[in-house]
Amino acid sequence: MKKYKVTLTSDERLQLEPLIAAGQASALKQAHARVLLKADAAPGGLAWSDSRIAEAVEVSTVDDRAPGVRLEMTMLPWIASVVGLGAAFA
Repeated sequence: MKKYKVTLTSDERLQLEPLIAAGQASALKQAHARVLLKADAAPGGLAWSDSRIAEAVEVSTVDDRAPGVRLEMTMLPWIASVVGLGAAFA
């Protein structure tokens, strides 16, 4: 079961997409943006499962921890703050 449900507004999606497309943001910030966009359960969002996101973005889930992991799916509220969003989490 997901700990957080991500619901981005269309404006928030528009803020995240250029971070990935331009390739000028840090790799970590780009990974954060990818996680939020793939987790987005709002209408028009992808609403991927945590395991599918973790595989696509090459991060781990809490159940999947390994030494050296940089990013976990339970960090979604913090991720949103790093990329400058006030994303809604339920």
